[in-house]
Amino acid sequence: LDREILAHETVRRLIGAMVDDVIAESQQRLDNLGSSRVEDIRALPEAVICISDGMKEAQDALKQFLLNQMYRHPKVNKMTDSARRVVSDLFELYTANPEHLPGMRGDRAPDSIRRVADFIAGMTDRFALEEHRRHFGELT
Repeated sequence: LDREILAHETVRRLIGAMVDDVIAESQQRLDNLGSSRVEDIRALPEAVICISDGMKEAQDALKQFLLNQMYRHPKVNKMTDSARRVVSDLFELYTANPEHLPGMRGDRAPDSIRRVADFIAGMTDRFALEEHRRHFGELT
């Protein structure tokens, strides 16, 4: 299978398994409660609608895997550090030199920091990298 199709199908099945689990676990808890009165359900110390302990363990394992293999992968960390540097450098540049921003000619009004932040937030990745390259040279 194509990787994109495989990824889509995997996510679809994971979501389906989680939905099936929450329905089954919740139904079991409602059956064990022996009452369908809203007042009785609200008075319970724990939630009635939830995932099973087994699904919770599987979910925790998946989160740990994703954290280690994706979110904290060295390549991802390097890209995150570079992005952080680009944003930080541009913010410092624009707040110290507002004339580099369109429509801000030496304006140091109290809202100028907000304007700088909004301007940077509205940048595409490509534009931010081009601006950084123009003012600071290539990223190392």
